[in-house]
Amino acid sequence: MGNMTSNEKTRLDRIEEKIDKMADAIVALARAEEKISNLDETTRIILKRMVAQEERMRYIEQQQADAEGTLKTIKSIAWTFVSAIVTGLGGAIIWMLGLPGDK
Repeated sequence: MGNMTSNEKTRLDRIEEKIDKMADAIVALARAEEKISNLDETTRIILKRMVAQEERMRYIEQQQADAEGTLKTIKSIAWTFVSAIVTGLGGAIIWMLGLPGDK
């Protein structure tokens, strides 16, 4: 190597620079691939959680629909009893006071 000319040394330096740049590019690609892999795993986790949330939401919606049906039935029964009591009290008051044409 002692017999190298200035042109050869310059050429060798350029080749070394290019090799260094290629090594840096390979390292950058490896880092990018690792980030992509991490993002892929994170996306899978998020999708699993979204599916679980959707299942829970459907269950809650079903429970709410069932509760609304039950509440509607209870309200209907309650109004029936209230109507019957009001009607009975009205009839009892009219009976106690006597019918208008009863005298």
